[in-house]
Amino acid sequence: MSKQMKKPAVKQIDRASQAVILANCDNCSSELQPILSECPPVLLSLVNERVIDYSVELLVGAGIKDIIIVSSGHHEDIQAYVSQSHWRANHAGVRLDVFVAPHCRTFGDALRELDREMRLIGDFVVLSGDVMAEVDLSDVLDFHSIRRGQSRDCVMTMVTALGSASYSPVWRAESPLVGIDRSTGRVQRYGRAAAPAASGKQAKEVYHDCHIDVLTQQALCVLHDNFDWDRAELLSNVLAPLTDPDEIPLGTVYAHVLGSDDFAVRLCDPRAYTLASDFVVRRLFLHDKLPLGGFRDVLLDQESVVGEKTSLNCGTRVARSVIGVGCTVGVCCLIENSCVWDGVFIGDGAIVRDSIVCSGVRIGAGAVVESGCVLSFNVVVGAGCFVPAGSRLSARRLHDDATADALDLGVGGCGFLWCSPRDGQLVDDSDAMSVEDEPPMSFDSEARLMMQDSIRSGHFSNAGAVHTELVSLKLAYNKKTSACVEAVVHALLDELHAKDAAPVTSALGLFQLWLELFKLFDPKQQHKKHKHHLRLIQHAQSYCMADGRERLRRDFQHLLHALYQTDIIEEEAILAWASESPLRDECQQFLDWLQNGDEESDSDSDSPTTRPPA
Repeated sequence: MSKQMKKPAVKQIDRASQAVILANCDNCSSELQPILSECPPVLLSLVNERVIDYSVELLVGAGIKDIIIVSSGHHEDIQAYVSQSHWRANHAGVRLDVFVAPHCRTFGDALRELDREMRLIGDFVVLSGDVMAEVDLSDVLDFHSIRRGQSRDCVMTMVTALGSASYSPVWRAESPLVGIDRSTGRVQRYGRAAAPAASGKQAKEVYHDCHIDVLTQQALCVLHDNFDWDRAELLSNVLAPLTDPDEIPLGTVYAHVLGSDDFAVRLCDPRAYTLASDFVVRRLFLHDKLPLGGFRDVLLDQESVVGEKTSLNCGTRVARSVIGVGCTVGVCCLIENSCVWDGVFIGDGAIVRDSIVCSGVRIGAGAVVESGCVLSFNVVVGAGCFVPAGSRLSARRLHDDATADALDLGVGGCGFLWCSPRDGQLVDDSDAMSVEDEPPMSFDSEARLMMQDSIRSGHFSNAGAVHTELVSLKLAYNKKTSACVEAVVHALLDELHAKDAAPVTSALGLFQLWLELFKLFDPKQQHKKHKHHLRLIQHAQSYCMADGRERLRRDFQHLLHALYQTDIIEEEAILAWASESPLRDECQQFLDWLQNGDEESDSDSDSPTTRPPA
């Protein structure tokens, strides 16, 4: 009788106790310029905190208290902020050390320099300085320790997020993709071509790189032996198949997949910045920590944050915005969907929409800053001046080849226009390749893909996150709210069009699942609801009028009834639409029932729900 084999015990590996924050390495994005030319990513203001504060909070929460901040630029600014940080003053045992390395521009350079100085002991976390994340890092460290105990050749564990090949709920569509063997957790592929080739559900599961890693000493050895390797080269070479039977493998890479409640985004463009800001505000609201002050005669919604020592004067309206510390906002101003940093002055009657306004900026009375603008530090916009949508301004000429002549910003105005990649400048090699090889995404296509992915993934229970992503897309493409609603309606109708089920049951059930998302887009002012609901019906009609959708046109009254029964649209909008609609005849039975509702509401047999037209 054979003895039962015992499983070998897994060797216990100590958890990582050190972390490296790359303050300004690996960030060559021009989408947040000119801000990043004057401020390192770790010192970007995000809901009245600095990005580095969120990074340190993440690390300390997982028990990591020895943190090295590698700085290749803006050393004095970083050192000054860290020296006055509350992490040093109020948290015993937390060590924040700024490691100045002017020539370390990349991930590989920074780690090789730290290794030469013998600053890293054991396993350690590496975090890109422009990452804002709220994840359970302890789970990541435990996962890494288990894999290290099972595999002696583990080089690193990378944090990934589940998305799709065209859309990720926490990441840019053009971020590197990660191919993972879910049975072992091993990374098999990395890069834009890393989408799995499996069929069925597996083919739709794509993982995005979050730029949060746990590395081993073996990774340092590999980087030291290959002096020109960066992070991407490390991953691609470790994962490359062996071509020589005598070749020694460099090691293995594992991936920890974030949960649906986790959040991670790299602040590489205004859209990602807005997404992170909205997430933090939502988190503060859920924990009842929004620092709302008592401002008289000011319209301040619950999705806005106002910093200390900031004055808002009467008649001003602030909607879905963050206003920093020590700001002055005059009377009858409008600030919508914007992030205003510390010490900003906004004169009477000024308007700021969908923009990022950095510290020290002055906006004169009656000035208008249109959607998509980035006003870097100390820019001055004169009274009555109009700043066109998408303008990026700096107060001084930063680079001769990157900024144009001074822009006319009115009397007393001061600002230089930064040329964007859309103007054909400042496009690095990777951006140029994507522009040449891939067609640009439009708002309609990207929003629709995002909604379709959310529908198939069953994200209706997290309507707030879907709403935030759509609003961020809207800001990035300078669109109106109606465009978001159109994307939602068309994506849901795509789902209905692909089904053969009865239109009544399918439409009612689907609209009920996504009711919360529709309500988030519903205007609060009653006088705007009618127009909003009318446009929603028109979006549905335009979809059904396309070629090949005769069944939806024939059953359009069932769609209307489902929208009406779930309280997504109101009766007045339906009747207004019907007066000029080419589909009025197809909906006549429902319209008759609607107009005579008081008489026929008790008769189920007369309703289109139970007696649809033949």
